[in-house]
Amino acid sequence: MTIEQSDNNLEQQLQQHYQQHYGEPPDITQVWSRVSSQLERGEQSRPAWRQVFAAPLPQRRTFPRLQHIIEAGLAVALVASLIIAWLVVTRLPHNQPDATGKPLFTYTAHPGEALYNNPIWTPDGRYMTFALLQNLENNVQKYRFLVWDSVTGQVKQTLSFSSRNDQTHNVGFYTSPDGRYALIDTTGGQENSLSLGNILTGKVDLISQWRNADPALSSTQQVMTLQPISPNDRWYAYIWTDNRIHIWDIQAKKLSISSDVINIPGDTGFLTWSPDGKRLVLTVHDGKTWWHTPILQVWDPVTGHKVRSIAETPSMWITADLKGGWQSPLSPNGQQIITFNKNANIVQIRDVRNLHVLHSFHAQVVVSANATNAILQPLLWLADSRHVFFSDNSSAQVWDAATGHITINFAIKNSADWALPSDGGKFLIAQHKGQPMEIWNITTGRKVSQLRPDAGQVDVWLHNDTYVQLGNEKCQCLALYNPLTGKLRATYQGDRLSLSGDNKYIAIGKNAPDAKHGSTIEVMRF
Repeated sequence: MTIEQSDNNLEQQLQQHYQQHYGEPPDITQVWSRVSSQLERGEQSRPAWRQVFAAPLPQRRTFPRLQHIIEAGLAVALVASLIIAWLVVTRLPHNQPDATGKPLFTYTAHPGEALYNNPIWTPDGRYMTFALLQNLENNVQKYRFLVWDSVTGQVKQTLSFSSRNDQTHNVGFYTSPDGRYALIDTTGGQENSLSLGNILTGKVDLISQWRNADPALSSTQQVMTLQPISPNDRWYAYIWTDNRIHIWDIQAKKLSISSDVINIPGDTGFLTWSPDGKRLVLTVHDGKTWWHTPILQVWDPVTGHKVRSIAETPSMWITADLKGGWQSPLSPNGQQIITFNKNANIVQIRDVRNLHVLHSFHAQVVVSANATNAILQPLLWLADSRHVFFSDNSSAQVWDAATGHITINFAIKNSADWALPSDGGKFLIAQHKGQPMEIWNITTGRKVSQLRPDAGQVDVWLHNDTYVQLGNEKCQCLALYNPLTGKLRATYQGDRLSLSGDNKYIAIGKNAPDAKHGSTIEVMRF
């Protein structure tokens, strides 16, 4: 082979190698010139071909195999990080409030002050309100309302009042479901007042004031308002001496409307708002038992007119169980009503407009023996207005009022067995003596998980249908479990827990006041 042929072969090999790795043919004149100059200078410490490939080259690419390895590694790292995050959030028990391990907020009450109720969060999760009660000398009770702002981290006292608590003096208050308002009812000697306080701002509006010298209260005054403030915080409802329902407009701070006269023959009853705040339901009782409801009336708070009145008959009893739901045989959406036929031993779901029977369920309902027709077992609507919970000595059942089917049938074998539906109506938690607690999905009728708590569990509660709270006597603590997995979420020292609606914060109360110490409340990130 001649020298010229050798150079030509070398040139072709260089072009093929260059194009194979860099995607385009090289400028062979420049490359060969650099190689020749390196060879002429006799630089042996660094091969000439390496200097060729070390030169700046346009659009140099990564080797395909190396690129695939890098992409696969990144994908594996991403999946691993997601798994770790899921374990931390849903599976691993933790109680770390923030990066420092300290609560975001801690408040210690005055010596002898006790938490009057559970802390309440506003729906947006920004404010947490709580009330404190202190018993002083001469039967004097002092109440304080405080509010914590999650944005500023500050707490302030907004309301405070005191009253004697004896046969002639009394004070009571009701806190609205979202913690914004406190209804203060003060009775003392000849002076009585009814006021509405804004817990967030501390402003108090007087609704009414009267003296005991006024005309005696009528029998209608024995009607108790179980939920006086509407769920949307728009109105406050009460019955006055004129036998009318009075609606107070909270925002306008004035009386909105007075209803038509209530003519009812019963001795006592209950007035409550429907869950959507669009209706008032009045159940009238016979004075002998609260479970027996001869009359049920539905009132419109906008017009003040009675929308519907249902009176029971010998074959259609109206019953209300104070243990559950919103204390009414009427469904939360106001479209159906539960009645009972004693002769046939049948519970009936009726259309409230015409009382036509939609579905019937055979149930061994226990009726009291004192002729008051009182149903003794829990029989109540769940929050979705579709399911009904019923429990007797042999089983706990969930009925589907839309189909007439039984979706869950949990056997009750002895007095230690129990079942409890969640307030939101999504889950049923039940337990046989000595066995793990079972969580059932009410909609599907399937068991979704089991809880295996330590011995000493004394109280069960479901937070926002999101977590199951169990109290433990041994450690004086409260534990939260995930109902979908049955796994422990966290354990807190205290006897009161309250989750914000967005599940970002949790308030923990320790209610053990004495002469030297007051109750404490802490807020942590959840």
